[in-house]
Amino acid sequence: MPGAEDTGAQPDFGNTADAVVALAAQGGAAQARKPLEWLEKNAAGWAEEHGPAAYAQLVFAANATGTDPKNFGGADLVKGLNATGPAPEAVEKPAEKSADEKKDSDGGFGTWWIVAVFFVASVGAGILFSGRKKKNQQL
Repeated sequence: MPGAEDTGAQPDFGNTADAVVALAAQGGAAQARKPLEWLEKNAAGWAEEHGPAAYAQLVFAANATGTDPKNFGGADLVKGLNATGPAPEAVEKPAEKSADEKKDSDGGFGTWWIVAVFFVASVGAGILFSGRKKKNQQL
């Protein structure tokens, strides 16, 4: 591998994971099975050593082939990825809205619709009165 001290042949985990994703994406999940199994056996240490990008590549490969990234060759890739950065924030479920709140936010005649209707009506009335005033001045 370029830049490595050991110049002997070494496996390329990242490109193998990318190849698995590419094969699965074009409908060749069966062809991706053998390299995926190799990754499941050998890539956990690589991901741990190389951090979030390595974990992400393996998660993509797992998802592309329908493999559980939480049990990838016995390793939990999601847990490993989460451990490389700040703790994920908890997601709160939104509180249930009351019937009145739903009516206002579901695209019905909320406050803004009423304001828009009054605005259009007042513009129309202004044009009407303006035209009548000019007609009366000509007489």
